[in-house]
Amino acid sequence: DNLQARVVLKDDKVIAYAVFYHSSFEYDKAFNKENVYSFGRLMVDTNYQGQDIGSFIVSSMIEEARSLNAEGIGIGVDNLNIKAVSLYKKHGFVKEGEKLFPWAYLDLYALYF
Repeated sequence: DNLQARVVLKDDKVIAYAVFYHSSFEYDKAFNKENVYSFGRLMVDTNYQGQDIGSFIVSSMIEEARSLNAEGIGIGVDNLNIKAVSLYKKHGFVKEGEKLFPWAYLDLYALYF
């Protein structure tokens, strides 16, 4: 119930994937607002990269968070993942800080509504 997959199919093949959840599921209270949704594990098949599929997924999850009356959407990202950081900035996400989690040290980006 807390973690839900989002997939993009082409010819019955999964070509892109992400999970969508309330940020408290993975990030506890890492963001500046309380009712924030998040996503993770965003992946696009290498054969389909460069076709704005990742952008489509991010846009869809932003709209879904809005429809859930969230205050915003946040994501933790490794600062070396330049493609991901660029994608999130393109959608209006702003770096809010960084935090050490048990699994990684991540930059925190948020988009508040």
